[in-house]
Amino acid sequence: LPTCILCTCLGTSVYCDDRELEILPPLLKQTTNFYTPYNRIKKIKRNAFAHLNMLNNNILEIHEDTFCKINDHTYICKPLKENRLDDNPINLYVPAPFAYWKLFLSLDNNSSIV
Repeated sequence: LPTCILCTCLGTSVYCDDRELEILPPLLKQTTNFYTPYNRIKKIKRNAFAHLNMLNNNILEIHEDTFCKINDHTYICKPLKENRLDDNPINLYVPAPFAYWKLFLSLDNNSSIV
């Protein structure tokens, strides 16, 4: 089903709050904000957020618990063994949060890597 039938689309924001979704709906290319609290999402497909841009943010650090259930690194952190950050305006990558994983990290097409 189209995103705006499943969710509420207001301008460039998509609100999918409490819709009992099991998969993410396809995002419109103009989407800048995407909200999905209180759903049943079990899997996020590859490139699900590919059309979202950095919106003039300069992410310099990702905390080790950003994608983890509170203090439970077995819940979501285990699948984060391969992270691709291609085509993002990254100026610095701090590997410390992910240092205990053996991971593949692709940083192609970025302005500079320190």
